[in-house]
Amino acid sequence: MKRLLWISFLFLQLAGCSGTREPEAFPYKAIKLDPSWTPLYWIADDIVLFKDENSLFTYDIHAQTEAARVPSGPISVNCVDFDKGEVHFANVKKEGGSTSYSYGSYLNLRTMSIERLPEDQSVWNGKYNCPRYFNYLAKERRQKHEKFQVSYDGETWRTRSEYHYAFQNLIRDSHGYLSILDTTNPANDQTRLLYLKRGEEVRFQPVANAFHRYEYGVAYDPSKEKYLIYQETSDFERNKGPWPLKSYLLNLDSLSFQEISIPQGPWVVDYGFLDRLNGFSCGISCYTNMRVFWAGDKILISIWGKLVNTQLRGLYELRDERWIKLKNYPEEDAPVIVNGRDGCRLIIHQSNGTFLLDFCTASSR
Repeated sequence: MKRLLWISFLFLQLAGCSGTREPEAFPYKAIKLDPSWTPLYWIADDIVLFKDENSLFTYDIHAQTEAARVPSGPISVNCVDFDKGEVHFANVKKEGGSTSYSYGSYLNLRTMSIERLPEDQSVWNGKYNCPRYFNYLAKERRQKHEKFQVSYDGETWRTRSEYHYAFQNLIRDSHGYLSILDTTNPANDQTRLLYLKRGEEVRFQPVANAFHRYEYGVAYDPSKEKYLIYQETSDFERNKGPWPLKSYLLNLDSLSFQEISIPQGPWVVDYGFLDRLNGFSCGISCYTNMRVFWAGDKILISIWGKLVNTQLRGLYELRDERWIKLKNYPEEDAPVIVNGRDGCRLIIHQSNGTFLLDFCTASSR
C-alpha cells in the first residue's frame, strides 16, 4: 500500500513538473543560490555583487566563495555607475509603521568601502550611469538647462523637458551619448528620433511612434557591447494594445542600428470587467509590467504584475518568433535580474529564491 502511494506521489510530481522540464521549455542549467541574496552588479567574469538584509558582498560563482562582507544595514539601491564602479543607495529605516530613506551613500567597488557624497551633491537614477548634480532639494541650486536640440532632415529635434534629469544619457558615458528626441513639427508627431554621438561621429535613427506614446527601455549585453533600445509598454490588452513592439539594436563598432520586432506573447490577453475594477481608477496597465534583456544575441522579456495571470508571469526567451518560458514568477512583485559579462549567464531573484541561469550550458535534468 505504501509503495502504491509512493508511486502515485512520484507520478503526480512528474506530471506537475512537465510544464517546466521539457527540453524545449527549460533547456538551460539552473543553479540555486541563497534566497536572501539580491544581485546588484556583475563585476567581473565570475564575480557578482550581492546584498542581503544588512550587508554588501561579492561572490565568486566559479569558486563558490564569498568575500568579506561590508556592513550596510537595510538599503534600497538607487543606481549602478558601470564606468565609475559605484553603487548608490539609500539607507532604509522602519520605525513606528513608517519607512524613511536617507540618500547620499555609495559603495566604492574599487575599495569595497561605503562612502558619502559631498553635502551639496545628489545623484539621479540612470540605467548605466549615476550622474551627479548639485543638491536638487536646495531651490536656489536647482539647475535648469535649455532643451538639447539638433537639426535633422530639415527639422529641429529636441528633448521633451528642460530639466537636466529628464534627458539623461541612455548608454554608458564611456560608450557615447544616446538620447530620444522629438520634432517640433506637429505634422510629424508619429515619429521620434534616436540621436547618438560617439566621439566626433553622429548617427540618427528615426523610430516609429504610431498612435501610442511609447517610453523606451534600454538593455545592454556587456559580452558583445551592444544595446537594444526597445519600445516599452504596460498595455497588455489584446487587439487594443501596441504589440508587436519595435526595438533597435545598436552596434557600437559600426555605429549602426538594426530594427528588430518584439512580438506579443501569451501575457497579451482579453481583460474583462472585473479586471478593470481591480485596476481601480489607475487602470489595468498600472498593474502589468515588462522589461527586456539582451544576452548573448538572445532577447529575453520579464513579465510581472498584479493583473498578470499567475501562470503567465515569468521570464521568456524569444525563439523563432515564439516566446518560450524559462522561469515562472510565483509572486506579482518585480524580480531583480542581472546580466552576466559572458553573454551566457543571468541571475534572477524574487523573495522565493535566487537562481543562476546559464544559457550556454544544457540542463542535465
